[in-house]
Amino acid sequence: MIKKSIHLVKTFVGYFRVHRKINLLKTITNPFLISALLSIIMIIIIPPIFNKYNVAIQNQHSIIPEVTYYYADLNSDGRSEEIEFRQIRENYLGVTVREKEKVINEWNFEGKFIKSKNTLIAKADNDSISSIYFLSFENNKLFLNCLNPFENKILFKKKFIADFTPIDKNNPDIILNSGISTNQNKKGIKELYFSLNATYSKQPRGVYKYNPSSDSIYSSDVSYAAIPQPMLVDTSASEMKLLFASSAYENSDYNDRYSDHYAWLMSYNINLKLKERPIQIGVHPSESNLVTISHGKKNYYVCLNIYTGINNLPSTLTLFNSDLEAVKKIEFSNVPECKEASLYVNKDEPQYFYLIKVNGVIEKYDFDLKIIWKDLLPAFFTTMFFNGDLDGDNKSELIFVGSNMDEFIFARSDFSDYLTFRYPGAYRFWNYSVKQLDKYNFQLIVFSNDASLTFSYKFNQVYYLKYLFYAGIYVLVLALILLIQKSQRHRAELKYIAERRIAELQLKSVKNQIDPHFTLNIVNSIGSLFYKQDREKADYIFGKYSKLLRSTVLNSDKIITTLKEELEYVENYMELEKFRSNNKFSWKVEVKENLNIDIKIPKMLIHTFVENAIKHGLKHLDKKGKLVISITQDSKDYIVTIYDNGVGRKKANEVEYENTGKGLNIIDQILSLYYELTKTKISYQIEDLIDDNLNSLGTKVLINIPVE
Repeated sequence: MIKKSIHLVKTFVGYFRVHRKINLLKTITNPFLISALLSIIMIIIIPPIFNKYNVAIQNQHSIIPEVTYYYADLNSDGRSEEIEFRQIRENYLGVTVREKEKVINEWNFEGKFIKSKNTLIAKADNDSISSIYFLSFENNKLFLNCLNPFENKILFKKKFIADFTPIDKNNPDIILNSGISTNQNKKGIKELYFSLNATYSKQPRGVYKYNPSSDSIYSSDVSYAAIPQPMLVDTSASEMKLLFASSAYENSDYNDRYSDHYAWLMSYNINLKLKERPIQIGVHPSESNLVTISHGKKNYYVCLNIYTGINNLPSTLTLFNSDLEAVKKIEFSNVPECKEASLYVNKDEPQYFYLIKVNGVIEKYDFDLKIIWKDLLPAFFTTMFFNGDLDGDNKSELIFVGSNMDEFIFARSDFSDYLTFRYPGAYRFWNYSVKQLDKYNFQLIVFSNDASLTFSYKFNQVYYLKYLFYAGIYVLVLALILLIQKSQRHRAELKYIAERRIAELQLKSVKNQIDPHFTLNIVNSIGSLFYKQDREKADYIFGKYSKLLRSTVLNSDKIITTLKEELEYVENYMELEKFRSNNKFSWKVEVKENLNIDIKIPKMLIHTFVENAIKHGLKHLDKKGKLVISITQDSKDYIVTIYDNGVGRKKANEVEYENTGKGLNIIDQILSLYYELTKTKISYQIEDLIDDNLNSLGTKVLINIPVE
C-alpha cells in the first residue's frame, strides 16, 4: 500500500512538472507578453524624443575677457536687468545697466573689478529697488562699491574692506561669496553680510557686514579658515547665525589662527563674533559642504567633509544641532566615487538632504542619516552645480557639467526628469545667471571668458503624447508578431502537408518490398536453403531481409535519411534481389575516399532508380547483368551515378505492357515537395546508353545533390 501511494505521488509530481513546463512555455510565447517586452526594449533604446522638458540654445555670442555680465530683477517688475562690468583700463572700470536691452545709465569707478559667480544684489531699505554691490581692487586694497541704477545714484565708492596683497595682481585670487541683506537691527535699515576667501594669498578670509546706518564695514576676527563655499544663514532662531564649513587647503602656516591645515565648522552672530568654539571637522586635503535641514520645529546642520588625500582616512557626514553639537555621524571609505561630493536640500522637502557623488550617484538621506532613495545620473565633471528656477514654476533646476566635459546635465529639484545637452567645451563656462523675461519666460545664460550661451528650458508640450506613441509601438509590434505567427503557422501547415505527401509517396515506393508476394518469395527461398542444408547462406539472406524489413519499419515515420543509411538500405535490397534472381546480376557500390556520406537526402531517392534498374533493365537481360552505384563530388555538389547494363528503357517498354512509369512520377513529386520543405533542389538525368549500331548498352542515371 505504501509503495502504491509513493508511486501515485511520484506520478502526480511528474504530471505537475510536465504541465508546469507546458504552461510556462505557453506564457513566455504569448504574443501579448512578447510584444510588451519588445515594446519596452524599443522604448528604452529609442532616442529621447519625449523628454518632459526641452533644452535649446537660443543665442550664442562672443565676449571679451574684460567684460562680465549678471542678470537680476532690480526694480521688482518681473523682468531681469542686465548688469555689465567692463574693465576699461587697468585701474578703471565701467558699470552699465540695461532694461529691456536699453541702457539705463553708465557709471565709472576706479580700481580692478573682482569677478565672482554672483554679484551682490541687496535692498538698502524696505523699498522695491535693489542696489548693486561689488568689489574693486586697487593699491593692494579691497573696496566695496554700491550704486542704485534706477535712482541714478552712486551710494558710495571705494569703501575700504581689507588689505589684500595677491600673488598675481592681474588675477587677484579672492572669492566673493553671495551675501544676504537682512533687517536684524529692527530699524528698517537692512545690513549686508558677505564672506571673502583669499586662496594662495591667505588673507583676507572672513565674514563682513556693511551697516548703512553707520556707513561702516565690520569684519570677523582674523582667521585663516578657507571659505570656498557660500556661508549658511540661519534666521530661524531669535538671533541670526552665520555659519560655514571651511575646507583644508594647506595654504596658510600650521600655527595660524584656525589654519587651513584643518577644516572647521564655524558660527558667527550678527556682530560677527564667534557664537561657539570652532569645531575641527577634517584635515588637509579635504573639501567641506554645509546645509540646513529641519526636524520637528528645529533646524539642524549637515556637514560633509570629503578627504581627498592619499592616506587611509575616511570622509565624514555629521549631523549637528543648533548648538553645534554632533548628533549623528557616519564615515565613508576612501574610494574614488567619494573623492568629490556635494550636499543639496530641496526647499520643497527641507527634512531631507541629497548627497551628490561625482560618479553620478544621488543618495537621499533622512534625519537619521539613512539612505531612503537612490538614483543614478550621468557622471559629473565636478559636483559643483548651479541652482535656479529656469521655467518660472517656483522650483529649482540643477545644472551640472558631465564627466566628458562636453555636455550640460539638467535635472529637476528632486533629480527627476534629467536630460543632457551636448556642447563642446561645456566645462569652460563658469558663470551662470537666470534672466527673467516676464512672469512665465526665463532664460539661462552661461558665460566663459570668451563666450556666452543662452538656453531655454521649457516643459515639452507633446510630453503626454508619449503614452499614445508607446501604445502605438505596442500595437505595431503586436500586429507584426501576430503576422509572423500566422505566417509561421501557414508555413508549418505547408511543411506538414509536404511531409505527409512525401511520406505517402515513399510508402507507395516501398510497398513492393513489403507486399505479401515479395515476402513470400523470400521466405520460400530461405526455406528452400534450409531444406538443402545450406544453413550459412540461409542465415545470410535472412539477415539481409531482416535488416531491410527492420529499416523499413523503424524509418516508416521519416521522410529524410542520410546518404549512408540510404546506401545500406539499397545494398540489402540489391543483395536480396540478386538472390531472388539466382545471381543473374552482380552489384557494386563505389564511394570516393574521404567523402562525407552523412548528408541529408529524401528517403528512397537512390532505391527508386535501383529498383527500376533491376525490375525493368536487368530482369529481361539474357546475359550476366551488372549494377554499379558510384558516389563522387563535382565542385560543391554530390553526383550519384547508377549504371546498369540492362536492356534499356525502350526494350523494357516493349516487353512490359503494364509499365506505367509511376515510379519516376513519384520521385518527381518527392523532389518537388522536398525542395519546398528544405529549399534543396535535387535533380536527376536518365541517359540511354547505345553502341554505334544503336544497340542498347544499358542505362545510366545521374543524381545531382547540392551540398552547402
